[in-house]
Amino acid sequence: MMVEATHLLAFVLGLFVPFQFAMERLRGFGRHFVVKLPYKPPERTQDGDRRE
Repeated sequence: MMVEATHLLAFVLGLFVPFQFAMERLRGFGRHFVVKLPYKPPERTQDGDRRE
């Protein structure tokens, strides 16, 4: 029961946050996790073209 009350409280408090500010925070949160994903660049052929 406490988890639902906490989520409801967070939702109601989120309604008072300006939309532009909220989107900026969410983008920053997403970037924080995307940066940690492992990335391997695509392999290149002899003539320099990327293999699809």
